[in-house]
Amino acid sequence: MGKIFSKIVMFVMFVMPLLSISAARAERDLFFSTIEDLPMVPKTTEDMDAALVFETASGRVAEGYASGQVAKITVQQFYNATLPQLGWTRIAVDKFIREGEILKIDFSAPVLSKGGQKTQYLVYHVRLAPRP
Repeated sequence: MGKIFSKIVMFVMFVMPLLSISAARAERDLFFSTIEDLPMVPKTTEDMDAALVFETASGRVAEGYASGQVAKITVQQFYNATLPQLGWTRIAVDKFIREGEILKIDFSAPVLSKGGQKTQYLVYHVRLAPRP
């Protein structure tokens, strides 16, 4: 019985914290690193090397890029459904406003080959800036 108890204690002490860290990291990865309250489309990955954020006299400017095997319409539908729940108002196709900020989403042509395999990857760019 002592061996079983010690195995349970070891599991609780060492494995459970790792699961907790893993869950926290997964939740953090659901949002852009530069725009903490802007969710990323499921099944996309942020390009951390292209991330940019800085403060200006009139507010913050932040940019992020994400890509994945998703269609442009999927990205548009995701943000059209999600952003109003976060206080954003759609003012044009792929353009939203909230308080003193404007969010623009741009798309680039899908990459037809990634890692030697022919697959379509969509790259989308989000840009947050102070409203003019």
